[in-house]
Amino acid sequence: MTVNTGRPNASGHTSFVHLFPVSGPEYRDAIAYLEPAALRRLGISLVHATDAWAAALPDVAADRLANAEYFELAAEGKSDALYRVLPAFLQVDSRPNGGSFEALRRAVPSTTTVYLSPEMDPVSAIQVASALSHARVVGEVSTANLHPLTGFNVEPLGDETPDVVVTSTQIPPTAVAASDATAIWRNDHVAVYAPGGSIAALMPPPASPAPHVTLSGVEVRDERIGFAATFANPTSERWTSQDWVVLDADATLWAVLQSLESGRGTTWFAGQIEPRPGETRFDYRFLAAEGRLLVRSTDGTFSRVPSSGSGLGPGRWWLVMRLRDEHRKAHLFPLIRFEVLADGEARYDVVGEDGGIRRVSDSS
Repeated sequence: MTVNTGRPNASGHTSFVHLFPVSGPEYRDAIAYLEPAALRRLGISLVHATDAWAAALPDVAADRLANAEYFELAAEGKSDALYRVLPAFLQVDSRPNGGSFEALRRAVPSTTTVYLSPEMDPVSAIQVASALSHARVVGEVSTANLHPLTGFNVEPLGDETPDVVVTSTQIPPTAVAASDATAIWRNDHVAVYAPGGSIAALMPPPASPAPHVTLSGVEVRDERIGFAATFANPTSERWTSQDWVVLDADATLWAVLQSLESGRGTTWFAGQIEPRPGETRFDYRFLAAEGRLLVRSTDGTFSRVPSSGSGLGPGRWWLVMRLRDEHRKAHLFPLIRFEVLADGEARYDVVGEDGGIRRVSDSS
């Protein structure tokens, strides 16, 4: 096992071996936490440890690497060493690090139904599907150009409500009840939720607050909805741009949004907010059936926001604020769920600060 390149039986994705250590869950656990169960599953007998990697290990893992009962020094260089894995280490069965895939695997019972959102990047979806292969996994996983070496079974999504929802960290859990809106497990790409609180959190919430958007002054009149959107960026992190998109609502009421880039009938609106630290607020009016978004100017009048689309036909939709980082999607904020009826009438639901969704009545 080496952090430098990985190897075919460790990485899980042959197309990335000797390019980047993009890998399966066991290899990630081995590299990040020196997890005994991961090394045991991979059949690792030797560990190539650079000084930089060893210094970045959690304290528990660093202590184990230095323990002569667990690892035998086989060779040593100026800035790295080669260790032989001893049987005593592979037999360690202590509680895994809460951020490891092994911790997630042990926390999810085999009777659990796990839903994989199509919004996840394929590598993350494969990692979770592989780690939770003992459970019933439903949803979507794309294996194109990844050549996974670990087998797993993913069933099509049915009508059932899942016990666990796995989605991208870029999408707030709009389908999860406000009381369950804190992820039980997460990494840089994936957030795992347990609706109903069936599984306890494996790690504490993030230390730094995330960017968020709140709505105020919401009013529906004559089939249009008026609202103020306040974007708050509590960190020093900057985004390159902001815009709005209209997305198809998922067919199931509890599920997360469908694919952003390939959604049927997607409409785009130009942004107004410069994504910088602090708060920014704008007043809007949205006409669902006409597919128009208006913004209040400094003189108090409303003007039409440039758009890529026209009117929206009958159906259920989301109005989503999006932050972008260069050409990549950076963060999505689903704010208004609406339905356009055959006669052009529109119905609006808004997402509150607590993550709950409520219907807004027409006051005209």
